[in-house]
Amino acid sequence: MDYFDAYEEVYSAIERYADQNGHAPSKICISPSLFRWLREMQKETALLNPDEHQSTSALNTRFGAIPIEIDELLTPYEIITE
Repeated sequence: MDYFDAYEEVYSAIERYADQNGHAPSKICISPSLFRWLREMQKETALLNPDEHQSTSALNTRFGAIPIEIDELLTPYEIITE
């Protein structure tokens, strides 16, 4: 997965949901491969910002931490916000 494309898509999906619904999603559903990729990015972020808490079960956003749910049926590039 390309770092900037996948990262941008996940956060754009959250922003679109917030714009359409007036609030952040209660969770985000992603594929296992996208979850693994996000975990790798969180590990890199933790190395650069050791004081910033990184959760394996939530994604830090400007709206706060949004829970991540893994859905085995999703393709690597599908992102569902609920």
